[in-house]
Formats: sequence, structure tokens, C-alpha cells
Amino acid sequence: MGLKNIFDDETIAKIREMLSSRHNTVAVAESVTAGYLQAAFSQMKEAMNIFHGGMTTYNIGQKARHLRVNPIEAQNTNCVSDSVTVQMASEI
Repeated sequence: MGLKNIFDDETIAKIREMLSSRHNTVAVAESVTAGYLQAAFSQMKEAMNIFHGGMTTYNIGQKARHLRVNPIEAQNTNCVSDSVTVQMASEI
């Protein structure tokens, strides 16, 4: 089973069209999705023009080290908070 078989092609195409029509690109910082978004976006038509890549940081240490997430806040919220999300998105 190839990657294309596990993603909703229609949704991926809509995301691609939205980004392309606005001349936007995307990069992602993932945790619990464990690279799923990166795999999905890499299957877009002409992905290299839209998708810049991403990083998967599953544990607090890696989030703090690579995405500058506050480790105390991450520990206190089990990494599930608006603030941790913003920190991850801001550093990618």
C-alpha cells in the first residue's frame, strides 16, 4: 500500500489549491501526528513549490531543544495547551 492510498486526495488537493492561490507555503511542527502531515503534504502535486518540510518532536526534551518550547509549561500541560502550540508553530 503506497502513501497515496492512505490520504484523502480531495482534501490534499483543496489544501494545495488554497495555498497556491494565496501564494503561500507551509511547514509543520508535529508531535502526536508523528509525521503524518509531512507525509500527506509531500504527496501534493508539485509539493516542492508549496511544502517546505517539517519537524516531528514527540517528547518534551526535543520540543524544548528544537522548537524552544518552555519545558516547565510543557510538563505542566503534557504539551497540550494553546501556548505550547503557538511556541511550536512560531519556531518551525
